[in-house]
Amino acid sequence: MIGPVRVINSNIGAPASGGEATSSGTLSNSASVLLNVFGDAAATTFNPFNTDINTVRGQETGYATLNPLKVSDTSSIVLSDGNLRVDITGNYYNAVSTLGMSSGKFYCEISPVRGYSYFGIATGDVVTNTWGGDQTNNTAWVLHTNGSIYHNNATTNGTGFPTPGTSGGYTLGLLFDADNKTMRYVDKGAVSKVYNMANTVDGDLFYFFVGGDAGSYEIDVNFGQKPFKFPPPDGFQPLNAANIRPETVIPRSDQFVGITTWRGNDTQRDISTLNMKPDLVWIKQRTGSANHSLMDTVRGATKNIVPNDTQGEGTETGYLNAFIDNGFSLGTSSIVNDASNDYVAWAWKAGGNKNTFNVDDVGYASASDVGMNVGGQNDNAYNKSQTWSSNVSGGSGAYGAAANAFNGNLSNYASPEYSSAMTYTNPSASDTVIDTFEIYGRQYSTSITLELNDTDIKSQLSTTVTWHNITGFSGQTFNKLYWRPTSGNLEVRIYAIRINGKILVDTSVTPPDAPSTANTGASVGTKQGFSIVKFTNDSTSPITLSHGLTQAPTFVLLKALTGSVGWTVGHTSIGFTKRLKLNGTDAESASANFFFDSPPSDSLITLGANNVSNDFIMYSWHDVPGLQKFGSYEGNNDNDGVFVELGFRPSILLIKRVDNTDDWFLYDGTRRPINVNSRYLRPNSTAVENTGDGAGTGLDLLSNGFKIRSDSSAINAAETYIYAAWAEAPTVDLYGGGANAR
Repeated sequence: MIGPVRVINSNIGAPASGGEATSSGTLSNSASVLLNVFGDAAATTFNPFNTDINTVRGQETGYATLNPLKVSDTSSIVLSDGNLRVDITGNYYNAVSTLGMSSGKFYCEISPVRGYSYFGIATGDVVTNTWGGDQTNNTAWVLHTNGSIYHNNATTNGTGFPTPGTSGGYTLGLLFDADNKTMRYVDKGAVSKVYNMANTVDGDLFYFFVGGDAGSYEIDVNFGQKPFKFPPPDGFQPLNAANIRPETVIPRSDQFVGITTWRGNDTQRDISTLNMKPDLVWIKQRTGSANHSLMDTVRGATKNIVPNDTQGEGTETGYLNAFIDNGFSLGTSSIVNDASNDYVAWAWKAGGNKNTFNVDDVGYASASDVGMNVGGQNDNAYNKSQTWSSNVSGGSGAYGAAANAFNGNLSNYASPEYSSAMTYTNPSASDTVIDTFEIYGRQYSTSITLELNDTDIKSQLSTTVTWHNITGFSGQTFNKLYWRPTSGNLEVRIYAIRINGKILVDTSVTPPDAPSTANTGASVGTKQGFSIVKFTNDSTSPITLSHGLTQAPTFVLLKALTGSVGWTVGHTSIGFTKRLKLNGTDAESASANFFFDSPPSDSLITLGANNVSNDFIMYSWHDVPGLQKFGSYEGNNDNDGVFVELGFRPSILLIKRVDNTDDWFLYDGTRRPINVNSRYLRPNSTAVENTGDGAGTGLDLLSNGFKIRSDSSAINAAETYIYAAWAEAPTVDLYGGGANAR
C-alpha cells in the first residue's frame, strides 16, 4: 500500500528539527517551505473558521447589504460597516437593499441607533422618492418609529416603538412574503398582524429599505450575515444570493448572445469569433455614416432589413453570405467590410436553420409539426374542462349574458343589470390552482363591485378594455368571482377570463382557432427565450399568431418585408396597448391596431389591423435569469443617476425614452469595456459611433446591472425609459455563488 504523496519544490531548504527523513534530506514541517507560484497566485491568511464578523463580512457570502449605488442623496447619506450602517443628515432620504425579492419569504433586522427613522418594503424606485412621495403613491409600505404605518397617503396607527437614544436603541424584525406580497414586523419577538400589499403596491420586484425622518440619524441593518436577535418564523430566510437565485439560470450567455468587432478589408472573409452559430446578426459601421443591417436564418443570409428605415427587405449578396459555426461570412460591401472603416455585430442564437421550422436545433418541414398551423395551439390557449357559464348565478344579463364571458370571443361580454350581480362559483376548483389570473374587460366606475375569492380587486381593473393581470392570488384555487354594477352606465364588463395562460371556454363551445394565422417559417430557442417567425397576413381583422416560446414575450420587434412600412416595437413595461417605432424617435403611442390592446400569452401573440397585406418577420424575447431582461426605470435628471438591477453584467443594452421623443441608444461592453461608457450607437440613425468616452450620455455596466452617470434627457430626464438588456455573465450561479461577472 502506498502512503500519502506530497509534491514539493526540489529546493526544500535546510532540514528542520522533527522533519521526515527522505533520501534527499529531511522535509521541513515549518511554514517556511518554498512552493512554486504560478500566475498571479498569492499567499492568503484567510481562515475559514474565523468567526470575527469584521473578517467574514464582505466575503463571497452573497448576503445583501445597503446599495451605495441606489441611495436617494449621496451628499447626505454615508454607508459604513460593510454597508450595513447608514448615517443620514437631512430629511427623508432612503437607502435600499442590494438584492430584490420577487418570490420567497425573507427576514431582516433593523436597529435604529439615533433619531427618528422609518423602514419597510418598497419597489425599486422608492429611492427616487421623498418621504412624502412614499406616503402618497404605491411604491412602499413604510413603518415609522413613531408607531405609524404609512402607505398611499393613509396612516395606520401602531403601538409605537421606542425612540432610539444616542447609544443605541432596539431591534425590529421585518418579514416579507414576496409570493403573497404581505409584510409583518417582529417587535420583542412578537409578530405583528399581516399587512397585505398585493392590491396596493405596484411592481413585481421588492426591496427592504431604511430612511430617516428629520435631522441626523443612524440605522443598522442585518440581512443574515450576523446572528439574528430574534429567530425568523418558519419558512423565512435571510436575504442572500443563494435564497433568491432562480430555479434555472443561464451560466454561459455567450452561447446565445455575442458581440464581435472588426476592421474592414474589402475581401470576402469569415468572422468566426463568436461562441455559437447565430440565427440573427445585426451589423453597423462604427466609423462611417451608414445603415444598420439585420439578417436572419429564417429569411436567409442575403436578405437584409434596415432598423433605421422603413424600407422593405432587400437582397444583398455583398453583405452577409452565410451563417457559420462561431460566426458568419462577409461579402465586400462597404456597409459591412470597407477597408477604411470599423464595424460591430450583435448576434443572437435562436433554434437553428436545419429546415423551414426549427425548434431547439431540430428541423421540421411544416408548421403543423411544431404547432404553428391554424388551430395548432387550441389546447394551450383554452381551458374547456367544464361548462363554466352554468356555474354563474344571479343577474339577468340584460347588458351581456353570462355565457359571453366563456365563449372565447373577445368582442362580447357578461354584465348584469345594475340592480343585480353575477356570481361564478367553481364546483371543481381543484383544476384551477392559480399561477396567473387575468380578466379581459373594463370598469366604468370605481363604485362597481368586483371580487375574486371574496377579495376586492376592482382597483386592478382599469377603464380600458384590455387584459388585466390580477395579482395576489398565486397558489389559491379559483373559487368565486363576483361582479356588480352600480347603475346601467356604471357597469363592469367581463369579456373573458384567463387562468395560467388558458382562456376559460365552455365545453360545448367552439372558440376561434388559435392561432388564426399560420407561420411560414421559424427558428425558436425555448431555453434562451428567443424566437424568429415569419408569416403572411391578408386579414383586415386582428389575428393570433404562434410566437413559439414557452412564456409570453416581453420584447417584440415586428417588420413588414415589402413596401415602406415602419417597425413596430412591443415592450412589457409600456404594455401591449402601446407601441414604439424602432426606426424613429417617437414617444410611445396607443393604438389597438398594432397589438389589439392585448398582451401576449404563453403561446400566442395578438396583432391588430395595421399588420395586414404583407409578409412579416417578428423577433420575440422573454426574460431569462442570467441571460436577458426587459424593463423600465424612472430617470432622476441627475449625473448621479438611477441604478437598475438586472442579475447579470450586461453585454448589450438598448435604452429608449418613452414619455417624449428621443433616439434609441445602444451600448455594449465590447466596444467600451471600461466605465464610464458613452460609446453608443443609435439604431434609428445612420450616425457614426459616439466616441466621447466617459462624458455626455454615459453609464456604468456593472456586475449586476447598470448605473446611469449622466443627466442627459436622452437617458435620464425625470421621465420613463424602457430597456432591453442581454448578459455578458450572470451575477450568481445556480448555487447562489458568485459567477464570473465583472
